[in-house]
Amino acid sequence: MTSIVRLVNAALLALGIALLLYYVLSANSLTASTYYISALREDLAQAADQQTKLSAMAAQSDNLGSVNAFASTHNMIVAKDALYIFENGNIALVR
Repeated sequence: MTSIVRLVNAALLALGIALLLYYVLSANSLTASTYYISALREDLAQAADQQTKLSAMAAQSDNLGSVNAFASTHNMIVAKDALYIFENGNIALVR
């Protein structure tokens, strides 16, 4: 009779250990998934911020006044009557 009780106790102990292991692995998987989703949301927020900054820069560069201000601060001049045909990269031929 005591051997049956020991066998049942051993089986219950093994079942408890198996259930505990299943719980730990499930909790770890859930935590890893939550962390991965959080990291992806953070990446998405950073990408949205960068897109907003780039859109603002594009809108600023579309403004003709800012382009003129940039050109004048960098000592650029207006090129008039320049007819160049670019054949090979940076080589310009006058025709």
